[in-house]
Amino acid sequence: MLKKVLTILFYILSIVFIVDFLFPGKEITSTVSSIKPVRQSYYNAGGNSHLTYTLKTEDAQFIISKEFAKKIKQGDSITIKESVVFNEVNSYRFNDFSETYSLRLFSGLILPLLIILIIVAQTKFHLKISTLSLIFKIILVGNLVYVIFN
Repeated sequence: MLKKVLTILFYILSIVFIVDFLFPGKEITSTVSSIKPVRQSYYNAGGNSHLTYTLKTEDAQFIISKEFAKKIKQGDSITIKESVVFNEVNSYRFNDFSETYSLRLFSGLILPLLIILIIVAQTKFHLKISTLSLIFKIILVGNLVYVIFN
C-alpha cells in the first residue's frame, strides 16, 4: 500500500515539474546589472579549466552560455521567462537571440520524464531496476528541495 502511494506521489511530483517547465510563466523585462566570468578549475592530472558566465539583473541571477555573454552587455534589456509554480528562470531572450536555461531543462523536463519512464518500466514491464529507481527518486526529491530553497 505504501509503495503504491509513494509511486503515485512521484508521478504527481514529476508531472508538476513538467507542467511548471512547459507552461508559459511570467515574462519579465529587466536590465542587466553585470556579467561576471568565473574560471572553474579541475584539480586533476590534466589541470583543465573553463569559464562560466553569470548574468545578474535586479530580478534574477543565472548562468548563461559563452555565446549569449558575447552578445549582451551591461545595461542591456533582457526578457526572462520564469516558471509558474517555482519561479525559476526557464529561458531568456535578448533581441533575436534566446536560450533555455540548461539546468532548468534538465531539472524541469528531462529528469521528471526519466522518473516516469523508470516507474513505468518497473511496474508495467516488471523490470528489476529498483536501485536505479531509488537513485532517480532521490535526485527528484533533491531537485524539489533545490527549487524550493533557491
